[in-house]
Amino acid sequence: MFMGAAEDEGRNADPQVAMSKLQLAKAAGFDTIRVTANWSQGLTTVPPDQLQALQSIAAAGVFLDIRIVATVMPVGSRATPLAALLL
Repeated sequence: MFMGAAEDEGRNADPQVAMSKLQLAKAAGFDTIRVTANWSQGLTTVPPDQLQALQSIAAAGVFLDIRIVATVMPVGSRATPLAALLL
């Protein structure tokens, strides 16, 4: 079983901020942190600022042995896809 929290404070483009937030999570005994990533219609890649923030928390997670789980969700219910995604 994993013990964690849903917390976006560590999802920060500044690697030092991401590391300090995850150090707090580690000290609290968490081994998993769930962060969010927003998706908007028409996007085909992760926006650079969001990518940097996700990379920073991922690197801190690897260093501290904390699993990072990202939930990708649309911005607002009107952006929710109504048909199956074909890859």
